Amino acid sequence: MKELFENESVSFSSDLGHGCAELCELLAEVPTKIYPGIWFWFSRLYVQPYARRKGAATDMMNKVVAWADEKGVAILNGINPYGEMTLEQLMIFYTKFGFVVLHGNVMYRLPRRDSK
Repeated sequence: MKELFENESVSFSSDLGHGCAELCELLAEVPTKIYPGIWFWFSRLYVQPYARRKGAATDMMNKVVAWADEKGVAILNGINPYGEMTLEQLMIFYTKFGFVVLHGNVMYRLPRRDSK
């Protein structure tokens, strides 16, 4: 599995619909130009309704970014506003953890070596 992430580029299927071809091309080339190490991709952080507004998402993201920093892993995040939060609200949330916009609704975060 490690070899998959260490390739200079990763191929993405362009038959996913929703105008993915352009984004897939971008994602196939850009990450290794930004950071040549290992990348982790995720597209949703779901919190059960009963646990919302109690810091659960913040706690989870703190653990994810701490792990990524410890392991030297960059994170690529495709934001999909399926719940109560808008795209803008989600982007503000992820910005608090060091994510920056790559393209459209895709954000990334590089590992921080000085996190300790």
